[in-house]
Amino acid sequence: MYSVAIDGPAGSGKSTIAKLIAHKLNISYIDTGAMYRAIALKTLRQGDLQEQSLQQLLEDTRIDYDRGKIYLDGRDVSQDIRGDEVSAQASKISKNPALREYLVGIQQQIAQKRSVVMEGRDIGTVVLPRAKYKFYLTADVDTRAKRRYEQLLAKGTKTTLEEVKASIEQRDDNDINREHSPLKRAEDAILVDNTHMDLHQTLDYILDKVRGENAL
Repeated sequence: MYSVAIDGPAGSGKSTIAKLIAHKLNISYIDTGAMYRAIALKTLRQGDLQEQSLQQLLEDTRIDYDRGKIYLDGRDVSQDIRGDEVSAQASKISKNPALREYLVGIQQQIAQKRSVVMEGRDIGTVVLPRAKYKFYLTADVDTRAKRRYEQLLAKGTKTTLEEVKASIEQRDDNDINREHSPLKRAEDAILVDNTHMDLHQTLDYILDKVRGENAL
């Protein structure tokens, strides 16, 4: 049993790459960001919450994964959590230490039970510091904004490239400068800058690193 940890900023392709790696290695894919987005979605639906209210919300929340989909209180919210409003809210509430402790505990329990590819912003540093394989995936902000913009357009979301870039820059600032578990590269993580790499090149690079140790 082993873990592959993939960290990086918004728009770096973490989710897509992690899913493909998990498929290629025939192990479980866990999108930790989706957990934060699910909680963010619930808070948006219920309005602003105080600290005590958030704690109660967490106690009354169920998050499950099944075949690559995330369920919030028994309902598939895999598509509902992908909007910019939810993204911004997730970045905001992820600063809350009680929320992070709650979700990190769930993530660690999952990794203890089976081999996983887990992606997020603090996997290699906080969630799975002893992961056998660690990667930090990134690209310059213009490239990341363009990728996210094209994804949103494909889904029929009306926005502009400038708005998407501003949103990503704000998320970067929130994630890097938050007090608890900020976004940063683990000292032993392999840096993968895919600014000038396509999807298949990025995938092959990471798979070569994992398989190169003949551990599988």
